[in-house]
Amino acid sequence: NQIIVIVQGYRSGVPVINIPTKVSGTAAISAFVQDASYTANNGSDYFKIAVYRAPVTASGTLTLGFSGTFAYSLATINEYSGMDANPVDGVFVANAATSNTESTGSITTTSAGMVLMSSTELSTNNFSYKQSDTNIYRASNGATQYTGQSQYRITTAPGTYNLTAGTGNNWFWTAVGVAYKRAH
Repeated sequence: NQIIVIVQGYRSGVPVINIPTKVSGTAAISAFVQDASYTANNGSDYFKIAVYRAPVTASGTLTLGFSGTFAYSLATINEYSGMDANPVDGVFVANAATSNTESTGSITTTSAGMVLMSSTELSTNNFSYKQSDTNIYRASNGATQYTGQSQYRITTAPGTYNLTAGTGNNWFWTAVGVAYKRAH
């Protein structure tokens, strides 16, 4: 199994996101590897998304922590089974724009597996995401707040994929996409 940690950070000035750490628990994990990291800015507003992965080597309980330099952050920790021993399929993609639909852009895969998307924005009102695929998490409440979402798609064949999240608002956003291969 693999643990995938997605951390999003926002601040005025470039955010720093440190590698996640094991805080406690009986489970054993290998060292975290960074699968993606992207920083974009709109004036003095800086957004960063980092995706980390670590193999689980022994089962049990597990508490992870993350740290860095940011005014606001969102994080998700998920465990996935059935991934290849070297699961990253190609290179990650990153995208930033001002529009009402966030997009990874084209993610090209060489085998079946999973495509992951994480995006973030500084919202000016409450809204509801319209995600193209399966939700991992979404935080979309609050005027003038840092909001974000993550989602994934299980793929059954090689191809080119584009995951999207509509906000219905014309905001600056940033997104990252990573493809993972399934075990053969």
